[in-house]
Amino acid sequence: MLATISAVSMPSFPTPGLAPVAPVTPRPAEATEGQASGEMFTKMVSNLVNEAQAQQTKADDAVKGMLTGQNTNIHEVMLAMEQARLTMSLVVETRNKFVEAYQELNRIQM
Repeated sequence: MLATISAVSMPSFPTPGLAPVAPVTPRPAEATEGQASGEMFTKMVSNLVNEAQAQQTKADDAVKGMLTGQNTNIHEVMLAMEQARLTMSLVVETRNKFVEAYQELNRIQM
């Protein structure tokens, strides 16, 4: 007989200095017109770039703090650096997909 597992709970380990990650829920597009959708897209890309810059600044500050002796926790510094790296990778891959889509649209013959 197979028993079904309805929910698995993971143990929670307190991590000083780190806030829990909130789940991301997609929001439906509110605008139906082309220009309004374009504005929403511009805001989304702008937010993504701003988030990447904020993560990079946070990582830079953590490294500076460690080098000056203000922050001696190497784990927090490494986490900040890894978050910045992952965010920048997301921005680069998103840009690459946009360029690919643009090039594909240019190849379409009318």
